[in-house]
Amino acid sequence: MCSAKVESRGNPLPNVWRLSASLESVSRNGVDFVLVTSLERAVRAWADLDPERRASVRLTIDRTIMIDGVETITLTGVEIDLLAARLSFD
Repeated sequence: MCSAKVESRGNPLPNVWRLSASLESVSRNGVDFVLVTSLERAVRAWADLDPERRASVRLTIDRTIMIDGVETITLTGVEIDLLAARLSFD
């Protein structure tokens, strides 16, 4: 179970899920592209990637969020994994 507190400007989930986000280095049919969508959809797309691809992908959000009190706008592996774990609980 994920115990991370995730919020944006004091708004807890689910409002954070509606933020715009881009997921870099997503591959379809052998072509890399940037997926621009909501944070929720970007995290779900990340979860569908193979583990090797997940490790190299960056997720950038249009606004700063806080994960356990630490502000961030660009997420990688472990941070995206924390958000993915939240999808199954929220």
